[in-house]
Amino acid sequence: MKCIFLLNYEKIPDNLILPIKEVEKGENIFRKKISTKTYMRVGNFYKQFKVNESLNNFLKTIFMFNFNANYQIIRNGIEIHKDITRNECYNYIINSGGKNVITKFLNKNKKVIDSMCIPENVWHKLNVSEIHGVDNIETIRYGITVTKIKK
Repeated sequence: MKCIFLLNYEKIPDNLILPIKEVEKGENIFRKKISTKTYMRVGNFYKQFKVNESLNNFLKTIFMFNFNANYQIIRNGIEIHKDITRNECYNYIINSGGKNVITKFLNKNKKVIDSMCIPENVWHKLNVSEIHGVDNIETIRYGITVTKIKK
């Protein structure tokens, strides 16, 4: 089953992306989206922060639907999971977190059904309704995630 789709969307200009240290000064909005139990399990390994206005305006030229866009920061140790608040997302990796970082999707028996070392600065769509995780993170994995707003 295919869960990772590379997309031929426009690259984000570097000047629109904030440095990670500046992003982390903001409020981690991931905590607000989920239960306390879930946050305690992944909170140290996954964070989301609102994107800056100039980046959000650029993203409006790519995505022709209503969306929420956030920076995401992923650290080594994040568990495999299914997303709770969405079934699919569009991601853009700014810093992969290492040379051999693998995004993987698993079936209910925990067998890998799709995996890829997703390149930096390439848009991709993920089916996050399936169990998934990221292996081999050596440093901080930094990117942008876009979620379509349901009507």
